[in-house]
Amino acid sequence: MLNMIMTNLTYGFNADGATEYVNVNFNGKDEQNENYASFTIKLKNEDLQEGTTLDDLTRKKIDEYGRQKMLKLITKQ
Repeated sequence: MLNMIMTNLTYGFNADGATEYVNVNFNGKDEQNENYASFTIKLKNEDLQEGTTLDDLTRKKIDEYGRQKMLKLITKQ
């Protein structure tokens, strides 16, 4: 199993100053240091629960939403 950690956040803003997207970077490796993975997940407001915006989120919630989206992307059949 890979131990994925969030390594970087990058915010993108629209002309009104609201957060339009957040790029969340994750890096990970297995215990034997043989397998590595790196992901950049782009979170948008439509990825969140209804009534929540990117401007409402803490770093911990961004990490949580980023992991959820990453898992959906890599397990999609």
